[in-house]
Amino acid sequence: SARKGALKKLENLAHVIGHSLSEPDNRSPSSIDQFYRRLNFAVRDHFGNQVQASEFWTQVEFEKMAKKFDRMHMKDIATKNNAHNSLNINSVYFPAGDLQSPLFNVDFPEYLNYAVARQVRTEWFDNSLEKFKERAQCFIYQYGNFTIPDPDGHKHNLNGALTLGENIADNGGIKKAYWAWFERYLSDPKSAKYNNKRLPGLKEYTPEQMFFIQYARAWCTQPNPKNYEEALASDHPPAKYRIIGVLQNSQDFANAFKCRSGTPMNPVKSENSKCDLW
Repeated sequence: SARKGALKKLENLAHVIGHSLSEPDNRSPSSIDQFYRRLNFAVRDHFGNQVQASEFWTQVEFEKMAKKFDRMHMKDIATKNNAHNSLNINSVYFPAGDLQSPLFNVDFPEYLNYAVARQVRTEWFDNSLEKFKERAQCFIYQYGNFTIPDPDGHKHNLNGALTLGENIADNGGIKKAYWAWFERYLSDPKSAKYNNKRLPGLKEYTPEQMFFIQYARAWCTQPNPKNYEEALASDHPPAKYRIIGVLQNSQDFANAFKCRSGTPMNPVKSENSKCDLW
């Protein structure tokens, strides 16, 4: 069944945390030096440097073809902020760039750290493909109704189909991250006292509320209307709607902030709103 297949895939999921565990070993300066020593950049030749870098990475990819495939290799550099799930090789990558303040810190309360660890764990149901298409349509409609302004103030609708993959990942990820944190929070008697303390100056907010505040804070940015065409053509929705869309769909958010049913941040569930896939 689809569920058994998903559970088997989960058992074989590879995790690469912080940095690549293969060539080059990011923990070793000598390994990094050895890997890049073929490069010889010139200070005043930007174009030549780009050509040389392109040739270098092409050669690296060709050399991989003669080696055993390594799922523990992180293609991105460790400093990049790009945690992601590589579906075709069943691996999850968390570069060190995602594990830095102000998003993540070992001394932060757990509700802050879990809020930004929003990788998707999938569950499956009978008739998976049919159910997926049916539920995905809700996200397409919801995000397709969000708009962004151009420099003249005219509003343009997002392409809900184009951003569907990211929207599903965002919505599923935050739901699973919240459940993972909340289950630990409730099951560990010492958790509330030692790992989930209230923050100075923010003690009026519960840990549940702070979880979602931290999620939203991770997407805080200043949009530029001049970039509206680029935003409309992207398969990633604007940061604003990565917050609003996800939280509108989250019943956990509505419960935490006591949003009444039928209000903007807790719409009544229907085939076109309050979307849920997993």
